[in-house]
Amino acid sequence: ECIDIFHKDPSMQRHILANPANLPHNAQIQVGDEILDLLVTALKDDSGEYLGPMLTWSVITEKVKLEEKAFRIQQMVDQIPINVMTCHPETFEIDYMNESTVTTLKSLEHLLPKPVDQLMGGCIDMFHKDPSHQRRLLANPNNLPHTAHIQVGDEILDLLVTALKDNDGNYIAPMLTWSIITEKVKLDADTARMAQMLDKMPVNVLMADPEDFTITYINQTSINTLRPLESLLPAPADKLMGVCIDVFHKNPSMQRRLLSDPNNMPHRAMIELGEEKLDLNVHAVMGQDGEYLGPMLSWNLITDQINVANNVQSVAEFVANAAGELDSSAQVMNGAVDRV
Repeated sequence: ECIDIFHKDPSMQRHILANPANLPHNAQIQVGDEILDLLVTALKDDSGEYLGPMLTWSVITEKVKLEEKAFRIQQMVDQIPINVMTCHPETFEIDYMNESTVTTLKSLEHLLPKPVDQLMGGCIDMFHKDPSHQRRLLANPNNLPHTAHIQVGDEILDLLVTALKDNDGNYIAPMLTWSIITEKVKLDADTARMAQMLDKMPVNVLMADPEDFTITYINQTSINTLRPLESLLPAPADKLMGVCIDVFHKNPSMQRRLLSDPNNMPHRAMIELGEEKLDLNVHAVMGQDGEYLGPMLSWNLITDQINVANNVQSVAEFVANAAGELDSSAQVMNGAVDRV
């Protein structure tokens, strides 16, 4: 059979194969669903006369599919908005940086030991004061995954190192994904400081979820104030997180309507918990975009104050009554004197 049967355009192949100067020639052709890799070389006799083309070939369908898959994955990693780097597991030379890494490192270039476009091929030792520690860590995949925070100048980086392995489980390289978290660390520190201040300030504070009204925050002062009242509570004072505030109210539906709408706040009320009386101030906590995060309750135990006030009122009423009786007695005595 003529080889023309394998080609849609036999004239092109005939032109190539007719002239040994065109050889060797490499090509890939498709036969049905299969892809063939061809290598055509020229056979010549002892005198150098062209005897004909010799074709060596193999089916590379799966190989091509794997290469296409690898290329697709490569593009995804190149363009993913996460900083990714890899290095050689023995020399620790940087052998890959995706586009996001290059872009992010450009913003830190003034803090780096060399320009970003010169980092490829450089050893990661340049980023560490004690490279031996990192070398021991990265040399053994059993140490991975590993997370760490490192400081580069004024910036703080969050690192996650994972082990890349082949299909047989052999360690290929450490892969580093990383991000700049300087602002997040500062924000976390500020948040922790504010939370500590709120926890220790001499004011009872609670916060609840705006939908299911479970307690999402209770400061230490509230816990300390509620400890003597635990017999009146549905749970110990230090276990109230996650408890619904309905348990504090005889008519929870009214409170739910009130607290579900931030337009109802600020709101002040007095409630009774057993024989105790609590003075409540409720404010709406809003997010940066104006969304309602939940009601914040500051409260005081005012049972003693009310008792004192009631006692004072009772004394005042007693004095007033006594004064009235004295006045009546005086008038009676004056009348008796007048008659005398």
